[in-house]
Amino acid sequence: MKLKLIYQLMVFLNLVKTALLSKQEGKSDNIHLQETSLPLPDASPVEAMQPVGGSTDSTLHYRPSTMNGIENISDWAQYPGETSTLIPLVKCKKPYDKCVLRKDVATAHTSRVNIPLPPAEAEDGGLNVSDMVWQALREHVVKCRFVVITADPQKSFINRVIRISAIETRSLIMVDISKMDPEELSELAQTLLGITTTTCRTLLVDLTAGHGDAIFMLLESAKLYRYPKSRIVIVGSKNHEERVLKDHVFRNSLGILFLSIPKSLLAKLDYQDTKMTWMKPRETTNNETLKDQLDNLRGHLLRVVGNPAFPHNDYIKEENGSQEKVIWLDSLDKRMYATFSHTLNFTYDFRPPADGQWGIYIGNGNWSGLVGAIQHDSADITTIIAPNPGRNKIFDHMRAYTVDPFTVVSLKPQFLSQYTMILRPFNVDVWIGISSVIFLWGFIYWIFRKINSYTSGSPALTLTTSLLNSWSIVMDRTYCGSPLNTSCQVLLLTWLIACIVMTTGYTSSLASHLTVQRRSEPIDTWDDILKQTNWEWGISSRLLTGVPYLYMKESRNPNIMKIFKYLGSLSIEDGLRRVLEGGYTFIVQKSLINMLVASYYTDEFGRTPYYVGRQGQVITSDFGWGIRKGAPYRDKIQYLMNRLLETGLTDYWLEDIKAKRVIENRRRATPEQQYWREDYIISQQQAFENEGKKVLRMKHMLGVFFAMFLGYGFAFLVFLGETLRIGCDIKRCRMQ
Repeated sequence: MKLKLIYQLMVFLNLVKTALLSKQEGKSDNIHLQETSLPLPDASPVEAMQPVGGSTDSTLHYRPSTMNGIENISDWAQYPGETSTLIPLVKCKKPYDKCVLRKDVATAHTSRVNIPLPPAEAEDGGLNVSDMVWQALREHVVKCRFVVITADPQKSFINRVIRISAIETRSLIMVDISKMDPEELSELAQTLLGITTTTCRTLLVDLTAGHGDAIFMLLESAKLYRYPKSRIVIVGSKNHEERVLKDHVFRNSLGILFLSIPKSLLAKLDYQDTKMTWMKPRETTNNETLKDQLDNLRGHLLRVVGNPAFPHNDYIKEENGSQEKVIWLDSLDKRMYATFSHTLNFTYDFRPPADGQWGIYIGNGNWSGLVGAIQHDSADITTIIAPNPGRNKIFDHMRAYTVDPFTVVSLKPQFLSQYTMILRPFNVDVWIGISSVIFLWGFIYWIFRKINSYTSGSPALTLTTSLLNSWSIVMDRTYCGSPLNTSCQVLLLTWLIACIVMTTGYTSSLASHLTVQRRSEPIDTWDDILKQTNWEWGISSRLLTGVPYLYMKESRNPNIMKIFKYLGSLSIEDGLRRVLEGGYTFIVQKSLINMLVASYYTDEFGRTPYYVGRQGQVITSDFGWGIRKGAPYRDKIQYLMNRLLETGLTDYWLEDIKAKRVIENRRRATPEQQYWREDYIISQQQAFENEGKKVLRMKHMLGVFFAMFLGYGFAFLVFLGETLRIGCDIKRCRMQ
């Protein structure tokens, strides 16, 4: 209890002392809140010492206690002036993301203490290198993982930055690049930036001690480019400027500060924290250094790559121009890029992919099409593209709009054949049931009459006569020879009632079919394709390099697998031509095919021979844009996309683009493109109209004549059989 009271008293006195010192110095503008740790009562005190030679160059000094059991000197920071005393800052064990502060320096019992940091500008007009680094990183070190990479951990300014930051940072890692072999560097790179444990990162890179190639290789292996919000301070010489500013590993970094040390001061840094001067100290403050400035991209050029997918994106090639020179037509993506560029102040250059593909894996880690353009850094962002697990490893997906399903296009439902009209009122299973009941009743009735002939002596019937009686009742014919016994009368009455129901249902259904012609079932879904007989199907050849191809190839749905097995590919124009020939279904995007049919295959009265499936097949969760990994402006663009979706402006633009494109296409259509004027399509429409002018025609009664001729043929065959049998009997009698 006494120890606890003593500890609380020490905390209170330390707070009062610090507040009084700050008030006396009058340096309130340079006082920062710093999270520090007070030692437990049984530990050696760590106290803030007054600066030597006045308060203008006040620095943080810590008088640590001597620690024993040090395993590796590279894991500890050395206190300047006391070579035998080491400050335990951070201990790293494999895996390297398990680096934690030592409990005897940064304990869980912490408090907020006002500690005077170096002023923004010293009396002699300069700042120590460590002070410059700390000014740039202090705000971010408190809440982020802090990584220090150097080839000489004993440098004075490195030690001082580590001592100051060790109190406030949550995670500190010191990397001595000179003592690590390539295998260790590869292992360290996987967890150096705390991919799964840290939301932000701060780096201090020291190039003054050499090993620059190894440092940049480590940062590239750690995929620093995927973390644009990482705060980076690099200390080096003038010889490093071009390498740092142009190195590919920093291509996405938003906050990067390079401190160029004059050659005359490089050697001095090995043992002394050299003072330097900000070039524009009044324009660079603690809050402005390494600050996000993405609201204005200052005319930055975005390289946009895309494929045509109306209404989201569309273009035409320039006449007598190269393959890359295109005219970007009015589309949803063009309107969105124009809006975003005006808001964020960037420029863009649109080009199609070199191979014209969407993007599939082609082996050796490479992708084609739009995905390949992002992978090989020939583009920064795409237009509409669908995500999948493989593509998401190459780019970051941004949801931009609702899903455009894939649908099927076929001829409009055709009139069914007329020669089967008499069979159409009942389905096949009903006809099988009726035929079975007719023969079953005739057989049962024959058994009843046979039994009654033995018991009562009434005349019996042959099986053939009984079956014919059963059939005559179904055909609404009068039955002669009513039975005398009650059992047969009840059986006959039951059959008469059943026949009345069957004949009434048949005649009424036949009348409706003769009045209104029945058409074939429409093809609305992919599953309906497999229900057709002697049928073929295909897909747009452009889609064979995109998600539809990958979806069907990797699907385990039996119907999808069968469709993919017999799938053909044609251009959109050839596919629509093939549909007109019949027995063919074409798979294409719903928005695109609706526009094409309305533009080129629909006459002035809105008639078209094509039927577009109403139920589209959704093959992906959403459509959007693909952007290179780690692009710093990704969040800003995604925010603007979400605002367009929430306000409904995206849907409004889609409908407006489709309506304007149909009007423009019909106005500019050449005679060769006015397919609705072709004789075949006109004849199709006239055939549809003429079907309703006459209710009954010869072709409607073909089924009756076919049945009659079949009956005649069957009777003739029976007649031949009887004649042959009688002839054989006569010949046999003569021989006897």
